Amino acid sequence: MPSPATARSNATQNRTLERTHLLAWFISSAVILNLAARILEAGQEAEFVQLTAWLTVTSILLLLAGSVALIATGHRAFVWPRWLWQFSGLGVAALLSLIATQVSFRSPDPAVTWYQTIPLWISAVAVALLVAWPRRGTPLTVEATPRWEWIALLGILAFAFLLRVVDLHGLPCVLMGDESKFALQARAFNQGSLYQPFQTALDGHWGLWFMVLGTFTRLFGETTEALRLQAAIFGTLSILATYALTRLLWGRRPALIAAALLATYHFHIHFSRNAMNNIYDALFSMLIFGLFWLGWSRPAIRWPWLLGGLALGLAQYFYIGGRVIPVGLALLGVFWLITDRACVKAQARNIALAIGVLAVVVMPIAYFAPVRFNEYMTRFNQTNILRNGWLEKAMQAQQADMLTVLGQQLRETVQVFVTGPDSLFYEGQSLLTPIMSVLTCLGLLYLFWRIKEGRAFYLVTSLSLILLIGGVFTLSPLDGAHHFVGAAPLIYITIAVFIDRIWAWAGQRWPARQPVWTVIGSVLIAALMLGDAYYYFGSFAANRPTFSADAEPAMRMGEYLHELEQRPATHSVICVRAPDLWCNHNTVIFLAPRLGPQARDLTEPPRDSDLVAPPDQELIVIVAPNLPDDLAVVQAHFPNSSPHYHYGIDGNWLFTSFEIPATPH
Repeated sequence: MPSPATARSNATQNRTLERTHLLAWFISSAVILNLAARILEAGQEAEFVQLTAWLTVTSILLLLAGSVALIATGHRAFVWPRWLWQFSGLGVAALLSLIATQVSFRSPDPAVTWYQTIPLWISAVAVALLVAWPRRGTPLTVEATPRWEWIALLGILAFAFLLRVVDLHGLPCVLMGDESKFALQARAFNQGSLYQPFQTALDGHWGLWFMVLGTFTRLFGETTEALRLQAAIFGTLSILATYALTRLLWGRRPALIAAALLATYHFHIHFSRNAMNNIYDALFSMLIFGLFWLGWSRPAIRWPWLLGGLALGLAQYFYIGGRVIPVGLALLGVFWLITDRACVKAQARNIALAIGVLAVVVMPIAYFAPVRFNEYMTRFNQTNILRNGWLEKAMQAQQADMLTVLGQQLRETVQVFVTGPDSLFYEGQSLLTPIMSVLTCLGLLYLFWRIKEGRAFYLVTSLSLILLIGGVFTLSPLDGAHHFVGAAPLIYITIAVFIDRIWAWAGQRWPARQPVWTVIGSVLIAALMLGDAYYYFGSFAANRPTFSADAEPAMRMGEYLHELEQRPATHSVICVRAPDLWCNHNTVIFLAPRLGPQARDLTEPPRDSDLVAPPDQELIVIVAPNLPDDLAVVQAHFPNSSPHYHYGIDGNWLFTSFEIPATPH
């Protein structure tokens, strides 16, 4: 045994070490807050003046608190919790993320973004994960997955991907309005004119999303297929995430059922086959809740919480539905506080670290939103009836109270699911087939019956939030199918759980007939899959919707001009005339990047002076089909040029073109 003098010396050294940790932690925390205040001050944004003052005051208070704590401990033995240094590390990561945001916030130099902002932000996220990651993690123990389940899952995913990539150019048959607008933003990224990932661009979408889309067009070419490929990939990944979450919550059989049904869900297929970013809601919602639930159910492991915070932060940079996910998590947190407060207390550190990682990831948003609030809220300002004044106007026009108007909105929201028809991006369709509508209602009844279970509470509240925010509080629910893409996995998990419960009940009621129930269940699922797939590839595809009057002419005109671009000659293009037909349509500019932007759109009947090309250039004149007088003028001006008639997929006349040879200089 050590001598009393040695013991006293060791005790003194330990106290000194712990007091050093205490003082160092308070000083470092104060320094971090003070640096944050100075960084914000350097940005000279009026919106952060008060925050800068609060950070400065808080840093001073931390120094005082450290001094008081140092005096209070005196000569007493204590152990300073080392895990508090993890939050100091998160503070450093947050500083890096803040610096990354600010250096390019008002800089017109793309090099600042590429060589400073993006590397700094990635480094900040990496530091956050590194400091919060457990040093001695408990291994995750999971039930062994049988080989047949792996084979079934891989088969489902392969089949799902096939349904999402086959004929990507032809189905949908035209580029919808937002697809071509997004395509031009992706081109702007590739050309270097859109270079700020942490600011909003077109319609309030983040630059980071357009960079993702631009990466696909850079790798695979500026084609319709390349634009839509990213949705097919991430849509398929959302099925994998749905399987993983359902297996965690409900078990193997409902997980496979949910994945199989979602693989052929017509609504999910459609938004996995276009160039918009709605499908990311389906992926992120499943991934985030799955990671957080895994962390909740395994208190000894931390990494699911950290990755969940990372995924939640990334979700904020994609479709606006990602902003609903934190609300659902907050409701689930309240549920846990009420039903299992002890577990929440035990998980408090993991939850706090996950929030820290989230804060580092979304620091650019936290900086941008107060400074340019209206830009941050662009989509809500456009569509949310509580923000754009529509609700008050509707109440006055209908002479009805708020509940009456909201009741009408709720009926239309339910209608777009059950009978439709959606009138925008999923034109003419309902979101559920009749049998799936019935199964959804039955599944929801079962979940309400088990609402005291966290897994049932999560499904019901998440689905309700999407219906409220994406439907009831939106201008026109019947134009809003794209708002509900994040609900697709939730609905099909609900259906899968109900089918599984009936299957399990039948097996318990008649145990001797288990093989019979297996056959019946498998046939039912196959029939549901076939019905959904036929709804899309049979009914929807057969109708060949063009979504808007200008979409198909613009698509065919863009393809026609692209063909001309492959010829060795140079061309001058004139369109006769806006607003019936215009060459500067987004789709035309995307598909014909050289001829589209330089084409001239006439707004008046053509004159002789309009129908002239520069020397040594072939003249291309395109005339709308509903302008016979203009067509006659062009034909009279070029009597030796034969007209070329261009038709749509249904044989409808889209436009007429004239190709006039170049005049020698």
